[in-house]
Amino acid sequence: MSTEIKWTMLLGVIVASAALAESPPTPPTPPIVTGSLDKALIREVIQRNRSQIRYCYDKQLLKSPTLAGKVAVTFHISPEGPVSSAEVAQSTVADVELESCIVERVRTWVFPKPKGGGKVIVTYPFMFSAK
Repeated sequence: MSTEIKWTMLLGVIVASAALAESPPTPPTPPIVTGSLDKALIREVIQRNRSQIRYCYDKQLLKSPTLAGKVAVTFHISPEGPVSSAEVAQSTVADVELESCIVERVRTWVFPKPKGGGKVIVTYPFMFSAK
């Protein structure tokens, strides 16, 4: 079973929709960012790691075939580039295992160093639907 992550802009917020599919994902739009790191660089790292999010969703989808909703994760990119913290900002999936898996994966991501050495804060909502 594979999932496709579709990226769309919803009220100025980037949304990743995961759905069962065989076609390649649609290119993402830039995430909303607070700090000094180019949105294209953030998008590149998220794209490179999207299979980790897909893994989390696919694993839970086997247990709950109708699993759907949003998991918004707020993460902080440290001045050196690694994610220093991540937490669920909002969730409608009612699945703690999915939420925990996504947060654990995001905490392992490494981004380029922010300009000027500051911290960057990103809130990224992932939308999931079992279609």
